[in-house]
Amino acid sequence: MKLDQYDYIVFDCDGVILDSNRVKSQAFFDVASPYGPDKAQELYDYHKKTQGISRYVKFKYFFETILNKENYQSDYDFCIEEYGKLTRQRVFASSYTEGFEDFLRLCQQKLFIISGTPEVEVQKIIKHKGIESRFEMILGSPQTKFQNLDRIFEKHDLSKGLFIGDGKVDYQSAYEYGLDFCFISNYSDMEDHEDFFKDKKVFNYPSFKELLLTL
Repeated sequence: MKLDQYDYIVFDCDGVILDSNRVKSQAFFDVASPYGPDKAQELYDYHKKTQGISRYVKFKYFFETILNKENYQSDYDFCIEEYGKLTRQRVFASSYTEGFEDFLRLCQQKLFIISGTPEVEVQKIIKHKGIESRFEMILGSPQTKFQNLDRIFEKHDLSKGLFIGDGKVDYQSAYEYGLDFCFISNYSDMEDHEDFFKDKKVFNYPSFKELLLTL
């Protein structure tokens, strides 16, 4: 990878900037547990297969498909609130992924964050970490990652970009919009990433520590 060929970089947050995927995955199971451990496991498994999709979509799937409920709005709202409480506590305490801080110090490009986390929440997390001033825009759900790339391009005149992510939706977003893609694997919940990326033109590193060795 030649970093200076890019004039902007887009980062996912969980599993890329922060070592937070595992605590978020566990929170899905914990919130769904009152409905039964088997149902909670189904939601957990669905979450693992759909990295980068918002919690709103996942809990909707939980009630409509896994539980086969029709009138679930109050339960849905409660689960969304509980999930938010759990993850805020746990993600605020999460550390940076290995090498991220060193990589961030090297970056001279315009930087952006696009997360599946609710936008206000991810902005609070990045502000809490003290690095919000490094990013032009910090975007999240309920907009999709595709929609948030549109928002970036509406406000910024950009040329060649790099998307650094840890899931299929990150890759699909990058591919759709013509960005190069770098997959960070050590903190990802994507269990089939070796098969998925084996025939695709991507950069693939365990962490930023290994990426930095190639620059």
